[in-house]
Amino acid sequence: MMMGGWLAIIISITIIYLFISITSGVSNDKDDNPLSILNKRYASGEIDDEEYIRRKELIKGKK
Repeated sequence: MMMGGWLAIIISITIIYLFISITSGVSNDKDDNPLSILNKRYASGEIDDEEYIRRKELIKGKK
């Protein structure tokens, strides 16, 4: 009987941990730096060539 109680606790903790991990919204994507985001926006067609170049220069510190 006692083993069943511990098993229920372990399963409950595991379910809570998985739920929090999935719903936390924390990204494990290592490409969240500004240049990577800019590259993704350019590749998807969200911004044009001129805007891409202008923002890339700003990110790199060139004016």
